[in-house]
Amino acid sequence: MTMILTINTQSIIMAKGYSVYINEDQETTKNRTTLACEGYPIELRCPGSDVVMVETANYGRTDDKICDADPFQMENTQCYLPDALKIMGQRCNNRTQCVVVAGVDVFPDPCPGTYKYLEIQYECVPYSKY
Repeated sequence: MTMILTINTQSIIMAKGYSVYINEDQETTKNRTTLACEGYPIELRCPGSDVVMVETANYGRTDDKICDADPFQMENTQCYLPDALKIMGQRCNNRTQCVVVAGVDVFPDPCPGTYKYLEIQYECVPYSKY
């Protein structure tokens, strides 16, 4: 089971198996940040008929305090997947919601042996048919 927490700070310590929304009020904030530890789902959703537009995405590790794991698996904090934005955009842009599992079934492994997480910044925008 994945627990979703709402917090209003950028300083996050997460245990394995959690997804977290970083914005304080997801229903009224257009810009949203969310993340999920490796192996767990991340949900992007927008209210009403607004749709998701992914702005930034990384599958990897840039912080040694997010998604707690074996210390050896958290040493590499320079782990980036350049294609994460493209992959997330293909899966989620122009949809009211999407769920993606943070793992190697979806993303190539940018740093084997490192426990990763998926961090997404996205905006909810009015749907447009052009």
